[in-house]
Amino acid sequence: MKGYVETRALKLIEENLKAKGMGGVFMDYLELTKPKLTLLVMSTCLVGFVMAPGAINYLNAVYSLFFISLIVGGACALNCFIERDVDSKMERTRERVLPSGKLSPNNALIFGIFFITIGHLGLFFSVNPITCVLGLIASVLYLFSYTPMKQKSEYAVYVGAIPGAIPPIMGWTSVTGAIDLFAYCLFGVLLIWQLPHFWAISIYHAKDYECADIKVYPNQKGLGPTKIYIFIFTILLGLVSILPVYFNIAKAQFLWLALALNITFIIQSSLGLFFKYEEVKLKKWAKMYFYASIIYLPLLLGGMIFFK
Repeated sequence: MKGYVETRALKLIEENLKAKGMGGVFMDYLELTKPKLTLLVMSTCLVGFVMAPGAINYLNAVYSLFFISLIVGGACALNCFIERDVDSKMERTRERVLPSGKLSPNNALIFGIFFITIGHLGLFFSVNPITCVLGLIASVLYLFSYTPMKQKSEYAVYVGAIPGAIPPIMGWTSVTGAIDLFAYCLFGVLLIWQLPHFWAISIYHAKDYECADIKVYPNQKGLGPTKIYIFIFTILLGLVSILPVYFNIAKAQFLWLALALNITFIIQSSLGLFFKYEEVKLKKWAKMYFYASIIYLPLLLGGMIFFK
């Protein structure tokens, strides 16, 4: 059976190569890296890089961003490899390149290992060891702790938020070679932002997650407690986001921007509390909160850069 599957996968790759050409196959491998997620992660990394004190070494910037992007893309590819069976059970992921058979799992595994290895070696020898170590911590937590934990506990989201919050620190250490107070502030913002952001996703994709036996708050604790957690952590995010002003890292003008963003975001988070038994309206609110979180983060981080 295993031999048949591998033969079938290779045949599909050959068919795709003939049908789509090298460009089509390239796009399949690009999909493995989850480009939207990779772009978001790299943007947070860039914030840490730009905010770091001292003059920017542009050659160092190119090396850093390139090798970090290889680590992120490689980790995403390995995640796709590990979760290929899980992805096949969810409507929103079953058409990905591995569940759909467009690529061989073995090819995805080699691709991911190659990218993540080159990324770490590049950081170690071309940038500095501490950035490499941070990348390694993030990769290990993401692949070997968060990924398998998702099917065992809804608390996996807290573990998964750690590797998601490390990239801005990597941007910072790429310049400074050390971790200081502002790097921790960036880490705190990204760590807390991810939690309500993911809980909102899990509300309107709750049935999909249930089909794949992925433990999420709406299915384990209920929709009511989940929206309360979203509200509480949005308030907590607002408090953490103004710490750069408190520690005199960002200018006082940033406080006004942060307050405006956070008050708006907190109001948005509170609206879900009014939909007690209206699941359709609650899911619509969760999707709106998700989009609001996507707008909130770059505005907040952009403000930090502008008012540093």
